[in-house]
Amino acid sequence: MKVDKKDIRRGIVRVRAEDKEDLLDLSKIIEINDRVYGLTFRKVKVGSEEKGQVIKKSIKLEIAVEKKEFERDSLSLKLLGKITKGPDDIPLGSYHSIKIENNSDVSIFKERWKNFQIERLDESTKRVSYKILIVIFDRAEATFALLTPRGYKIISSSKGDVCKKDYNFEGVNFYKEIAKMIELSDKDFNPDFIICASPGFYNDELRKEVSNFTFAGKIRFSVASNPGERGISEVLKRSELKEILKEERLRKESLLIDLLLRNISKNEKYSYGMNEVYEKAQIGAVDELIVSENLIFSEDPQENKMVMDIIEIVEQNSGKVSIIEQDEPLRVIDSLGKIGAILRY
Repeated sequence: MKVDKKDIRRGIVRVRAEDKEDLLDLSKIIEINDRVYGLTFRKVKVGSEEKGQVIKKSIKLEIAVEKKEFERDSLSLKLLGKITKGPDDIPLGSYHSIKIENNSDVSIFKERWKNFQIERLDESTKRVSYKILIVIFDRAEATFALLTPRGYKIISSSKGDVCKKDYNFEGVNFYKEIAKMIELSDKDFNPDFIICASPGFYNDELRKEVSNFTFAGKIRFSVASNPGERGISEVLKRSELKEILKEERLRKESLLIDLLLRNISKNEKYSYGMNEVYEKAQIGAVDELIVSENLIFSEDPQENKMVMDIIEIVEQNSGKVSIIEQDEPLRVIDSLGKIGAILRY
């Protein structure tokens, strides 16, 4: 996601959604009563009353969100609400919708941005919140880069001594050399994951060489048809990186749910269910709030208001808020009333 303007103090953020993940993030960031300004379409009649025709005219307007719906088939986020700002010929207070799609620009106005919403915005902007080692290679050369929240940097490169007429090596095994370089990079930078990408079947050769190394569990293999930095750009757009982000989110959510269940089994420092968690939040007892995304998406105005009130109270008392999205952790928290908490006391 691209952020063009970010003024949290004044409650204004202007963003551009660039893919499906951005749209999902926005569906969790935007809440009921937020004001959203963007491009939409309105049917207008042109020509005479008898022979005129109805056309769609593009306009920019602002609505106060009353309902939101993520449309998975069309990959869009539809917002419905009353118009609060727009062209003079459109009455304020009438209903309209704004559909956010790929490459849509929208401005979001909130009375108060909650910490978990700011964190989600920052995550979607950075794309990655941990270190990933990227290795782009073929039978002749290898490029190593480190991906961090601030982008990537080339850390080393190497060329192999190969025979151009066939696939046999002259001298050292270049894949073994790559494996040793990965081992050194793993020790130096301690990445959370390692993505190895190559054209054709070269992945199979490297897979044989790294299988017995301690870092093997961190490796995810991908495809890159170009060498060097062009190959890195390819990897950044591929599904493997998104799967790593999803896998890491699942791990963190599972650990959090496991902690809640352990506390429940020991009958100490836990709470679950809306009313119980609300009471604990009011006395400042919540250290970490665990919320099902189904509550964030709730169309019940009372339920939605209550969970947002709880989040605000917890954040005001320096508690952390985690939104649960992955299937298995989501199933567990939903069975506990869609909301739980790790308590301070």
